[in-house]
Amino acid sequence: MKYLFIVQGEGLGHTTQSIALRSILEKNGHKVSTTFLGSNFFRKENELYRSIPHECFYSPFFLHRSDKKGINLFLTFLYNLFLAPIYLFTILRIAYRIRTSDVNAIIVFYDMIGQLGSFLSFSAKPVFSVSHHFIFEQPSFIWPSHRKAERIMLKIHSWLASLGAKKKLALSFTPESNIPTKRLYFVPPLLRHEILDSIPVEGDHIHIYCLQPGFLDSIINLAKRMPEKEFRVFLHEIKNEPQLPSNVNIYFISEVKFRKSMTTASLIICTSGFETPAEAIYLNKPLIVVPSKGHFEQYCNALDVLRIKAAVVWDSFNIDIDPVLKDNPAHDNFVKWISMSEEILLKHLSE
Repeated sequence: MKYLFIVQGEGLGHTTQSIALRSILEKNGHKVSTTFLGSNFFRKENELYRSIPHECFYSPFFLHRSDKKGINLFLTFLYNLFLAPIYLFTILRIAYRIRTSDVNAIIVFYDMIGQLGSFLSFSAKPVFSVSHHFIFEQPSFIWPSHRKAERIMLKIHSWLASLGAKKKLALSFTPESNIPTKRLYFVPPLLRHEILDSIPVEGDHIHIYCLQPGFLDSIINLAKRMPEKEFRVFLHEIKNEPQLPSNVNIYFISEVKFRKSMTTASLIICTSGFETPAEAIYLNKPLIVVPSKGHFEQYCNALDVLRIKAAVVWDSFNIDIDPVLKDNPAHDNFVKWISMSEEILLKHLSE
């Protein structure tokens, strides 16, 4: 089979998932002939895709709040509305490329522009939509009682990001019952072989991955309260770097350094995405997650890790580390679930 990938480029989660699935497909004799990677005017080159052939396209993205601790929904909406003509042109370009390509199927990693392009290609080629966001369609998921407007926005975005899909493959921390009437199927998280092959050890440092650079001051205050601990902080960007205490080291995202730091950490603290918590659980690391301000999806992700008792959740980096368990209680069941990922995914993509 020959596949075409369309990958959302916001953050690192969807790109790492696409690389993991690419590895599974190629291992089993399939080919990913074309990859479209979402980008924007501010995003730097994605290191993970530096050695993988791909084409970039403009896709909607979040704008940071002024304090760099979360997202500004109002400005995000206005800015992306202003870019609507570019997005429309991109949708039509992707639709044309899909229609004229010789691929057998398209896999979209939660990109609205790519999904709409696939839908409007009218190519009759099956489209599979992959994301952890679809877990929120599980009837047993308990939505927060407040923030209803954001819940509606997330549901609309997920609908657009799966429009016309033959199957919605929901990356889930745990096995769940499939819902064929919704085209909803639950699959294990997609972890790269570098993580799956890692041998974790317990080191002395605390590994911190922070999507929002505005939390750095709070992290420094945390480090000052624990001078005996080394803090390795990984950021996408930093401006006006403050004076750092001797036990804090800051790194820009580097795949090798990031992975080595995770596998040897005594504790992992991160903003509440999906991929890094999944990797932490697999590596049997105690985990603390802090949702970015104004980021409703991250708030829902935090509820999901609480559901499986895999992490302690804090609303800021003013953290009390003492209650954190030494091992991750979700680890054993999670490893069993991950071991089934290749078989389950190949089965869904072949049907």
